[in-house]
Amino acid sequence: MSGLARPRGAVFEDDWGWWMRPPVNEMPGTVVPHILLARATGADIYLTEADVYSTGIRFAIVALIAADGDEEVSLLEPDGDTVHADFVLSVEYADGRRASTDDPGDPDASSPPSPIALSDIRYGGGPPRATGNYFLWPLPPSGTVTFCCSWPRMHLRAAKHRVDADVFLDAAADCERLWLPV
Repeated sequence: MSGLARPRGAVFEDDWGWWMRPPVNEMPGTVVPHILLARATGADIYLTEADVYSTGIRFAIVALIAADGDEEVSLLEPDGDTVHADFVLSVEYADGRRASTDDPGDPDASSPPSPIALSDIRYGGGPPRATGNYFLWPLPPSGTVTFCCSWPRMHLRAAKHRVDADVFLDAAADCERLWLPV
């Protein structure tokens, strides 16, 4: 998409996939929302640890799982070049733009896949706690940000939670650029 330009002044680890992770030259504003997104028999899902950069939001989704101690449960499971454990997270902005982990776009693309991108950047844990870390690009417009998740393996149908975008936009105002590109 030619209209989606790399942000000026932001420094990334490399040019490939710059929209999939936060800039390295910024100290983020922080939101500690602890928002319960969904409850189901066997799992509670909540959003926490949101760091807000000039380019987007890095946040964690945590699942508290009531499972047998021997059972390996993960929000994301490596499977070749993809990650999937049938947990699906989507985010929709007030202007209708939407991104989802079940449609990550072309991993070899040199520009963002659409006007909004949701990338999983790290995962881990297991019973009783599994965590997935995500980066959402770009920052939302004013209005409502809707988080939706489903996890059929844990009998969780689509559950939605709306958050006022100002929570993230106010934190973005606290983001500090530490140095300029050379």
